[in-house]
Amino acid sequence: RVPPPPPSVALISGSMLLADGYLMGQSPRGWWLGLGLLLSAGNICLLLVLRPVVAGAGAEAHTTRRGCTMLLWFLYIFVLEMKVYFIYRSCRAEGHCPGPPARQAFTLVLALSVPGLFALLGSPEAPEILSTFQWREELRSHLLWVVVDLLDILDVQAGLWEPPQRALPFWAEGVTFFYCYALLLLLPCAALGELSLQGPQPLPHRMVLYPLLSLLTVNLATSLIRATHLLLFRDTSVSSIFLGKNLLALALKLCMFLQYRKQWLSGPPSPQIPTDPGLISSTQAVRPT
Repeated sequence: RVPPPPPSVALISGSMLLADGYLMGQSPRGWWLGLGLLLSAGNICLLLVLRPVVAGAGAEAHTTRRGCTMLLWFLYIFVLEMKVYFIYRSCRAEGHCPGPPARQAFTLVLALSVPGLFALLGSPEAPEILSTFQWREELRSHLLWVVVDLLDILDVQAGLWEPPQRALPFWAEGVTFFYCYALLLLLPCAALGELSLQGPQPLPHRMVLYPLLSLLTVNLATSLIRATHLLLFRDTSVSSIFLGKNLLALALKLCMFLQYRKQWLSGPPSPQIPTDPGLISSTQAVRPT
């Protein structure tokens, strides 16, 4: 039996408890007991369901397989975003509106927990990956794009509850929230699925699914969402920094696709010798004289 990874368990439990605390703080005092019992029962059921999934994800950390890891991510985001939706609706309700520091603190909790959990789940410990310097750096770059995209999606979602006054109509807020909800559920699963298809050597044509989905659903779509909010609804909370990030990502990913196409047309990659300085020094140490 493989023990569950403590950082992942602590991150999941901590973010759920903080979300419960925000829900309790925004509810009327007479509802605290009933709401607390309901949230506690839900958390217990979630932990019972996640226990075998987390154990399977811990076993997959030493391989490139990510089946249980994708299921763990899906369940975590599904439950967390349901709580986020009720917190967001409470922020918009009359008489239960917390101050700007509380809203920004809640955004900070999401910005730390969601990308942090993906970084823990997506980082493999497989020997065939860690022993190849080029493959390891390729994987780190791939995971970094996912983390930045998660922050981008959370920034769009946070624009719904951080402003003190509503800048968008109700239907536009609903479309934006559930679009971000779907991206948080599915995009990291696509990235983890790509990792499951990899072997000892990085294959560029097997690493284009997530960059292509990210290009269409994050870099293009969120830029259009921000431009629509800014020009049509006069929303001044739009992040110009992430808008510039998406424009820069468009140029970088187009160059990456051209490079991948050139490598794919040139034929399959030849077997590579590990270029890790530690491995090179160890092989030179045992070289016969």
